[in-house]
Amino acid sequence: MIWVNTPSKSSCTLTTGFGPEDSSLPETAELSAISRGWPVDSKSFVEIVRGWKKKYNNLNVEYQNALGRLEQKDRIIAENQKVLDDLQRQLAEGKKIGGFGDLETTVDREKGTLTVKIPDTILFDSGKATLKKTSISELNQVISTLKSDPKYSGKDIDVVGNTDSDPIKKSNWQDNWQLSSERALTVLRYMIDQGIAPDRIRAVGAGEARPVTPNTSSSGKAKNRRVEVVIHMI
Repeated sequence: MIWVNTPSKSSCTLTTGFGPEDSSLPETAELSAISRGWPVDSKSFVEIVRGWKKKYNNLNVEYQNALGRLEQKDRIIAENQKVLDDLQRQLAEGKKIGGFGDLETTVDREKGTLTVKIPDTILFDSGKATLKKTSISELNQVISTLKSDPKYSGKDIDVVGNTDSDPIKKSNWQDNWQLSSERALTVLRYMIDQGIAPDRIRAVGAGEARPVTPNTSSSGKAKNRRVEVVIHMI
């Protein structure tokens, strides 16, 4: 509570519940005087009150705007989470996710991602990072779906290159890291050329570090040699 005593028309005295040492008060000469109950010119006091009221109103507007943006973001996250749950349910029921043909798809609810896996043999010759011009229909289908299906609109995309554990021997690549990175970049550039916005896509080379199955057999190694299109749904 604040009491204001007005001994005359030209000055007033303000008494507050704060002590002179209270650091929560603004460090201005006028307010410091007010906090001590010293006489302050009434006009100056009114200007101070008006100034702080204006600042309060401005801050309140900023707060309400920020609150509105946060609520909108929460709604979008909830909607996208529902879409992701629906996709996960389809996979659990043994159904294919529409738009990606026979390509393997997985949902990671914790990370909020949908991943489409494209075997390297579909896109590249052994040890190469140049797309096969005659066999990229699967990639074109993925691109078409990302562009046309509203639930993927504006979502960020990672293109992740993966290899098996066999060391590089017959090519000019330094190692599997370089090979996987170049393949991811090749796919990224192609997707951008086909209309995917460059500000929503990035390339990642994972080398042999993220196997989906042990590299102990030819079939296992074949599964690990892949390019993943990871769609961040949330």
